[in-house]
Amino acid sequence: MISGGVECKTTPAQTNATPAESGTQTTRITAKDSLASVSLSVSDLTPPDVNGFAISLISEGTRYQMPYQPVESATQVEASRQGKKYTVTGTGQAETTGQNTMRQLPFGIHITCP
Repeated sequence: MISGGVECKTTPAQTNATPAESGTQTTRITAKDSLASVSLSVSDLTPPDVNGFAISLISEGTRYQMPYQPVESATQVEASRQGKKYTVTGTGQAETTGQNTMRQLPFGIHITCP
């Protein structure tokens, strides 16, 4: 659980961005504290598309780092929205402390925009 604040900023979607943003509006969600951080780019479609994401987490002395990356397939990351509450689940390429290779790491995020 991230104890820091959540920031959400909605702007017109940038179809020429890398990765390209879907829908007409994009909400950029960030949350962080001393042990974890999350960055999401989510469309206004129903259900929302996740255009890109980054996650960092320290758990039991191990650091897991998913650098900002685009979603590669429709089933890799899935999102739902109820008002200002988002649930995002999926897998991403992550590095861990002491390992030089990337590996698939599953994740689940529940976040509420202010």
